[in-house]
Amino acid sequence: MPEAAAPQHTHWIVVPCYNESKWIAGVVDAIAAQDHGDFALVIVNNASTDDTRAKAEAQIAAHPHLTGVVIDEPEKGTGCAADTGFRYAIANGAKIICRTDADCLPTPKWFGRLVRALETRDLDCVAGRLKIRTDDVQLSPVELFISRFGMVSVRLIGPWIKSNQGDDYLRRYIMLPGPNVGMTAAAYEACGGYTRKSFEVAFLDKEIANAMRRHTKKIAYVRTAIVMFSERRTKAYGVRGTVAWIRSRGGVKVSADVR
Repeated sequence: MPEAAAPQHTHWIVVPCYNESKWIAGVVDAIAAQDHGDFALVIVNNASTDDTRAKAEAQIAAHPHLTGVVIDEPEKGTGCAADTGFRYAIANGAKIICRTDADCLPTPKWFGRLVRALETRDLDCVAGRLKIRTDDVQLSPVELFISRFGMVSVRLIGPWIKSNQGDDYLRRYIMLPGPNVGMTAAAYEACGGYTRKSFEVAFLDKEIANAMRRHTKKIAYVRTAIVMFSERRTKAYGVRGTVAWIRSRGGVKVSADVR
């Protein structure tokens, strides 16, 4: 049978994924439950070796009102998958694109609040708020405290990091976390988009933020746009291992391939 025509839409959600068989149903369900239902979803299967693709397709089909498609990006790397998803959306009519990750749960008003901020405040890019989900992995009270403290610290410390400062930036640094970000298609193309690298070797969130800041100052934080974020990396690596991995970016050998 011929391949189905790609959906055409002005509003898109992009979800990169790799070996997310355990998690993919949750994010599709959460996206299907958005109160702003006027969008199309593209899930980018990034060289998964499990049945992620089949489960993603089945979960999309379980929501008849949801317009969604699963595409493949064989070059492994979160940056590769995200960029492929964004450019697929743009090629199919996107004017606004939001992104989350396959192990996250966007709250029902998430997409609508990002879109509303972009459209009503004449913004080029927005970042939402991350909160830690506790229904997937069990962290100790100490791990949970450190994780929450770390997430806030990363956002607050970012503007003071030397590499985030310079005369070529049009506004103060603001973190653009992959699990909770939205932007116009025009701004994405103008700034060059996601670096086609693996998250294991590059700070993709930082790189897209700095690329965007060289292009525009119309970037804002939308605190009310909330995504529940998985701390399975902390569970897999431990707090010390996670900190070491963040600092070295690929220099620490770990036993789990956690995206």
